[in-house]
Amino acid sequence: MRLLQNAAVTAMARNLIPSDATIKAVRAGDPRKRLTDGDGLYLLMFVKGGAHGWRFDYSFHGRRKTLSFGIYPDTSLALARRKADAARQLVAEDIDPSQKRKAEKESFVQARVADEREAQGLPPSFSLCRGHWQGRQQSRTRPQGRAQAAGHQTLPGHHRSQAFGRTASCLRHVCGNAGRTCGAEAGADAPAPAGRIAVRRVVRV
Repeated sequence: MRLLQNAAVTAMARNLIPSDATIKAVRAGDPRKRLTDGDGLYLLMFVKGGAHGWRFDYSFHGRRKTLSFGIYPDTSLALARRKADAARQLVAEDIDPSQKRKAEKESFVQARVADEREAQGLPPSFSLCRGHWQGRQQSRTRPQGRAQAAGHQTLPGHHRSQAFGRTASCLRHVCGNAGRTCGAEAGADAPAPAGRIAVRRVVRV
């Protein structure tokens, strides 16, 4: 019951802005601070040097939050409404739209960094390897229903093996390089570096 209460989106009037013509008719000096389209969606007037910015207010687990949907007219009235509908659906599925957007942005940045390092002939960074490993651990522990609600798909057995193989290879590569560096500095008779021992334990889990 509590989960349903947290995820519930209160039904309110929507589509209160008649059309794009209503927005285009706004002139400088208009005393209004916003045009409300209903159910959390509104156009904040004269922000960022005079442009109008779309905002969407919602509640998640009792906390009030706000999403930005871009500047008008780059984001049209119809597009802003579609974005608001998508955010409402996420809330109904007990997914925080703000956290989902943050995760997608971080994934994009990691992918870009990985491509740049590969183009420069550099090995994967440890943070990227850690991301692979954490994603694998989450896929093992997340219940099936929640995984689907979060937009994740469970991979078949052979695909999971391939993904794990990439993760293990990534970890061995990074930690192996660290081990060789430590060995070169400490001398040939030095004990095996902790990083190399750790990766052996990790990839056997």
